Amino acid sequence: MANKGQQVTNISNKQIIEFITTAESSNGMLLEMISTWQPGAGKPPLHYHPFQKEYFTVLEGELTVNISGNIQTYKANESFEIEKGIAHGMWNASGNCTKAVWKVIPGLQTEYLLEKGAQLSQYKNPLIKIIKTILLLIRYRKEFRIVIRKL
Repeated sequence: MANKGQQVTNISNKQIIEFITTAESSNGMLLEMISTWQPGAGKPPLHYHPFQKEYFTVLEGELTVNISGNIQTYKANESFEIEKGIAHGMWNASGNCTKAVWKVIPGLQTEYLLEKGAQLSQYKNPLIKIIKTILLLIRYRKEFRIVIRKL
């Protein structure tokens, strides 16, 4: 369970998340975090949240965002939101650290998904990582879904 002030690190996408308001502490209404993306992280898979809306305010650096194929870079003091069900992905394409306030409404079980994802990023064995990723996607399908494109 995430607690206020707790940090988790996902080494796969070079992201550090600090929990500010947890879904548990807000009766499921809000998950608020400070997210830090280190330079050089690769592009994440496009995904969407079927029941949640997200709000971001960049505090420092710049955050590159793909929302439904529209790629835009947001800089310090700029904000954007992502409606539920909209495909998106974000990353730090710059050579500097990027930091943003990130709010998810409602919070649902997203804090647990992020904790488990950070733990999963530590696994070295690719087969175990694939199996655990599939199980994670099934368990948190209300919070997170990968966009699958037709070949």
